[in-house]
Amino acid sequence: MKTHERFADPTQKTNQTVEVDVTPYISDDFQERIQRPHPISDRHKVEFKRLLDEDVRLGFLISVSPSYKVIHTNPAFVVKIRVVASKLGGPICNGYCSSLQAKQNGFVLNPLKSMFSVPQCEYLGMIVNVNKGIFIPCFHVDSLLKIPVSTNGKTLKKVLATFNFFAFHMLGYKQAVKALYKFQSVKGDISNIIGLPYSHLKKVIADAITLEPIRSSCNGLDIFLSASSMSFSFILTARYREGRRIFDVEANNDVGQYSCYVASMFKKLPWNKQECMDSYENDGDAKVLLCIVRSSKATKVEWNDVNAIFKDKLTNVELVEGLLFVEQRLFIPGSYCELASQLLHTDHSPFHAINPSEEVVITSWLAVERVYKRSHCVVLHYDKKHKILVLTDVASSYPMTVEIKDESTESIIYEFDFLLSHLNCLIFITMDNQRTFASHAVTEHLERFRIQVLFSVSFVSESNGYAEQMNSVILRNIDKILSFSRTFKNALYRAVTLAQNKVVKDGSTAREIYFKASYKLHEFASKYQHFCTLLMNRECWLKRSSNDHECVKANLVQRLSKHCYRIEFNGTSFVRKCDSIQFLDAGGKVICQEEFHAGLYASKPSKGEDVTNFV
Repeated sequence: MKTHERFADPTQKTNQTVEVDVTPYISDDFQERIQRPHPISDRHKVEFKRLLDEDVRLGFLISVSPSYKVIHTNPAFVVKIRVVASKLGGPICNGYCSSLQAKQNGFVLNPLKSMFSVPQCEYLGMIVNVNKGIFIPCFHVDSLLKIPVSTNGKTLKKVLATFNFFAFHMLGYKQAVKALYKFQSVKGDISNIIGLPYSHLKKVIADAITLEPIRSSCNGLDIFLSASSMSFSFILTARYREGRRIFDVEANNDVGQYSCYVASMFKKLPWNKQECMDSYENDGDAKVLLCIVRSSKATKVEWNDVNAIFKDKLTNVELVEGLLFVEQRLFIPGSYCELASQLLHTDHSPFHAINPSEEVVITSWLAVERVYKRSHCVVLHYDKKHKILVLTDVASSYPMTVEIKDESTESIIYEFDFLLSHLNCLIFITMDNQRTFASHAVTEHLERFRIQVLFSVSFVSESNGYAEQMNSVILRNIDKILSFSRTFKNALYRAVTLAQNKVVKDGSTAREIYFKASYKLHEFASKYQHFCTLLMNRECWLKRSSNDHECVKANLVQRLSKHCYRIEFNGTSFVRKCDSIQFLDAGGKVICQEEFHAGLYASKPSKGEDVTNFV
């Protein structure tokens, strides 16, 4: 292997490239699988360690090249270090991480993950300073780093085909690539005339895959490396005094899942109330809704023009200080949705900022509660026969599923409509799984629901792996339940129910967080305090679950609401609605609910009367 004869002096303002074999720092178990054609000198080991340990301001250009034969699939790799004399000052650039520190933190330079600390790096031919973090998707970094400016229309087509991977990842891609389409049919050398739009396209892509905002208190950047026989990828994350936590995510081994930095709890989005009101003028739905609100009724023409999504909500549309609210939620016009998505993506607000359970008042607007929802949608393949569309709320990890026949556009649209019809659908939802929505027809259909399909938002570090973990839980539950369940449909229902009731945070289940509800008896009863709760001691027939074919005789001990009761059976309390109960009169005869209620209201106790033995 070629190695530069002299390591560059990092204090000199020079740009020099050296190749360093990192095999000595690869884990021992992996080294045993590598056949090295030449021994590595101790001098190279010492020099490389010294380079890592030096507290110097370096920029690393990291690439990959297999250098050894490998018995298994993972190759050894070489790190190219380009020494860049940085002129940046202050505490931002003086952070570093030595190989010893890496080992103390559980990091080993192996094919799965490695760590270096840099104040800047070079990507797509551009120096990226510490004010940005960059995520380069696996299986694409090699091709992206080596794509030159095209010389003719034929090679330009191939380049654009490669860049199309980013079409669903980012906003502004269509506009950035539009200027290059016309050069595909141009004959001759086009490298001189496409330089500017080509550079702009690369810059747009580089900005679109930014991982996290870098705060002023950053002490340096860490690079996590991932190498395999097929690809090489890395992730840059900021290092802060507060520290970070590193975790593995089951069944999702992407390098991006290993990092979670400590972020601020909430970032306010710089939206402007007047801009939102002005955008009503360019939105067809907004114009119709404004006319309906101002005239207090919908004409036949307006009824035909309004989007079908809003037809059953027309009685719940109101205008508050110039802003439209549909079912007490802020209406975001379609022309403003893209700007809203771009702000979410640019600031990379953590999931706390788009938590459906969070009630946050925007200080710069009128005092209204605003709720955003971000969902992760994916098609799970249980086996060759069964496919499941899973829609998971990222903030609460609450999953909703439906079995689908195939992944065709028509099937995805139909089943997604089914999920939305059973969901308290908000006006603005951000989806973050591009694979489920590869078809333009699907994305256009979802946009009519004000749903923005953005893959890049999933790189918010706090949300990494939460939805994937719930997907793994569902699949594991199906495996267990199918061992005694007769049908896949029944197994899926039970598996999802278990996942929805899984404790995910502070002793609360995913269902409780999502619906802001608790199913503990005393909290359940407190919601019905405006009803007159009555103590009683009546026998009844109880159907304990929907799967039971027979009823059991139990004691009706308390009425929590007009249609909800607490029942005791063998020392266990149940809270059931009236459709699970058969009411009995004093003689043991089955009577209807109305007759039972009539008896209760007729003999209602007066104030101060002892109700211990009432009824």
